[in-house]
Amino acid sequence: MAMPIEIIRGQARGLLSSADTIRRFRGELYPHWRTLLGALLCAIGYTAMRLAEPWPLKFIFDNVLTGIPIATPIPWLDQTIGNDRIRILLVATGAILALAALRGVFYYYQSYLTSRVGQEVVLRIRRRLFAHLQRLSLRFHNQSSTGDLLTRLTSDVNNLRELLTASLLSLVSETVIMAGFVTIMFIMNWRLALLAVITIPVIFALVTVFSGRIRKAAGKQRRREGELAARLHEALSGIHVVQLFAREDEEDERLRGLNKRSLRSGLKTARLEGRLNQGVELAVAVGMALTLWFGATEVIAGRLTPGELIVFVAYMQSFYRPLRRISRVAERASKASSCVDRITEVLDHESEVRDGDREAPPFRGEIRFDQVGFA
Repeated sequence: MAMPIEIIRGQARGLLSSADTIRRFRGELYPHWRTLLGALLCAIGYTAMRLAEPWPLKFIFDNVLTGIPIATPIPWLDQTIGNDRIRILLVATGAILALAALRGVFYYYQSYLTSRVGQEVVLRIRRRLFAHLQRLSLRFHNQSSTGDLLTRLTSDVNNLRELLTASLLSLVSETVIMAGFVTIMFIMNWRLALLAVITIPVIFALVTVFSGRIRKAAGKQRRREGELAARLHEALSGIHVVQLFAREDEEDERLRGLNKRSLRSGLKTARLEGRLNQGVELAVAVGMALTLWFGATEVIAGRLTPGELIVFVAYMQSFYRPLRRISRVAERASKASSCVDRITEVLDHESEVRDGDREAPPFRGEIRFDQVGFA
């Protein structure tokens, strides 16, 4: 009983974290809502093409290869095609090409619109962060390293784009695809569908367990990279002093130590991501093996045609792809969340100098010499 509760809590924490990020930067996202809506509609069109793709295979296997009389829910289509195998084959292969072409069009516009919004959001957030940094006190800048601030302005903002646009839209579209696949699989054969979805709780448990650890490791990695960038900036900006006192070897040794720490942090993050992918792939393989075994027995018993099994297996493979992608989205979102924390840390820092505290009186625009002599 504890495992489902922990899964729900973990997913809730992830959703709340993403929702907080969206609320925080909704001012940058809102001007692009029409573009995001267009990208979402393209994602739905892409999903529809994906849902229709396996069905031409059914007609090829059942009606062309095995000679089963064609029977579709559309009477006029049955009358038009008839039982001519060559005609059925031509229609099926033509449908495969048409669906692939339409899928490519929808995917292109979805990717383009998402990338466009992401680039514009990055521009606005970077300008907002830079403007805020310029208003902060000199004490803040003296206590902060220039290299770390540059890392936040560049790579951290780019990773935030991944969370606000690409990951969010991918999560929505993949969820819609999964819902469509599950619905059709249950309509086709509910027993096989149960075997197909039995691995979902396992996959969500893996994502929940590893997401927090990946976020923590990624945050440490970003801090190490900030320290490395700060050291590089300091060494290069003072290169004349380094060369004057022949400190090249000492600087190289200090940089080597920071580089090793950054490498260890990056390898830890990579290991966690690899373990998550390994667990997801194993769970998917178990579900696929169970479904194929039970589906083959259904075909042998005559309760399922070979073409229907092919369609079901195609749906299963397409169903597991979004699961894999969602797990990767969770990885990227966990890594991007650490960048969000670093950006909001600066934006939440209030300047010690406030307008109106002790304002200087208006200047008269003149110079007065008092007890000044000229030789």
